[in-house]
Amino acid sequence: MPPDFSPRMPTIKTDSADLADVFLYARLAASNRNVHQFTLVTPEREVQLHNVPPREKFPQKMLERAAKIAPERAAPLNIAVIAYTDTQAIIADVKRAIPFVNYLRALVALGHVVWVFEGHADALAEGFKRAQIAIVDEGMLPFLPQGWAQVARKCGVKRLIVWGRQDGKPRLYKGGRDE
Repeated sequence: MPPDFSPRMPTIKTDSADLADVFLYARLAASNRNVHQFTLVTPEREVQLHNVPPREKFPQKMLERAAKIAPERAAPLNIAVIAYTDTQAIIADVKRAIPFVNYLRALVALGHVVWVFEGHADALAEGFKRAQIAIVDEGMLPFLPQGWAQVARKCGVKRLIVWGRQDGKPRLYKGGRDE
């Protein structure tokens, strides 16, 4: 049976993982300057490493669009991303599971640190920890717990961005059902 790429909160394995350790590893691996990659925390609480091509492999327009979210700078920005992370869907076709994945790759190519998780209530605080920017897949908004944006702000997130599934465009989050 092929995977379902419809956004939803995947079933989370919560019994064995220390979330603090999982997200610490995800942030450290994503921040490794010797390897261009972003990390993805799976529902099984494993960390996948997703390699990113060198900057010169990206179309200039994509880099420019990514730079509008997080401009290139000497000190990289930490970017937490909430997206659909079902392991089978990611393995089958990461671009269908996370339609804006190429822009996440472009953000890494610009030098930023990017990690992805599903936004489960138990993982919000650890997932947002140390992030200055949070990008949320619009399709995941109905599945996020009440108060998710407040958790992000409490963790130090300065800019909340929603990535539109229909139009493929990022926009600032202006509040909604959680506020």
